[in-house]
Amino acid sequence: MKVYFAGVNMYQFPKILWDAGARHIMLNYRDVGAFERKNTFEKLLKHLSEYEFEMYLDSGAWPAFARNTPIDVKDYAEFLHKYSHHFKEYFNLDVIGDFDATWDNQDYLEGEGLEPVPVFQYGTPLEVLRIVVRKYSFIGLGGMVPVPRKQLRQWLDYVFYDKEGSLRFPDIRFHGLGLTTANLLQEFPFDSTDSSTWLVAKRFGEIIVDGKRVKSDSASLDQTIKWYLKMQEEISAKQSKESRVYQLRIT
Repeated sequence: MKVYFAGVNMYQFPKILWDAGARHIMLNYRDVGAFERKNTFEKLLKHLSEYEFEMYLDSGAWPAFARNTPIDVKDYAEFLHKYSHHFKEYFNLDVIGDFDATWDNQDYLEGEGLEPVPVFQYGTPLEVLRIVVRKYSFIGLGGMVPVPRKQLRQWLDYVFYDKEGSLRFPDIRFHGLGLTTANLLQEFPFDSTDSSTWLVAKRFGEIIVDGKRVKSDSASLDQTIKWYLKMQEEISAKQSKESRVYQLRIT
């Protein structure tokens, strides 16, 4: 599993992340799109080119929804035509709570010759996902940010496992959009995930310890980043071991 550090829209963050050992970052169109309109995104790209990060791009649908600042899919498409080659993957512009509108955006972007990763939102019927997996092998799970942890665990269990406890879609890779809750990541086999929690903790003078925000007089981004990287390593090792057991079981 890979953790992508989101919220990297300030020039000092790449060096902090790189020096701490992070190699994966998530940019957010809602943020960097504004940079583009101010003609400063090129400067950010030039700055990022000093490192060798693997980059994903999120549409920024959740913060846009939360702040009532809708994103125009045509603007997003224009941005992707110019810059998508900088990103290993970029996600569809999902519409919170509206799968039909989300899929309209998927169709529009694909009609523009783009290849966004589809987003399957919390609360969407599983029957829809059964259709989506016929065409796509990498899917973003979104709309999870405001969901209480107990409900989210139940939903993720339903998405990942069947009644017998076997993986429902063993050949599909899932990315958790805005999810770095440690116990959930340890429980469910995400291929990758992202969030900006590492920054939120720092703003309040906190660090992340065992998945919890803890007050610290000497809070530093470096401490929190390294905790996430340690978690990533431990989960990856666990997934590798479970995968070998699964392969032995089916052969």
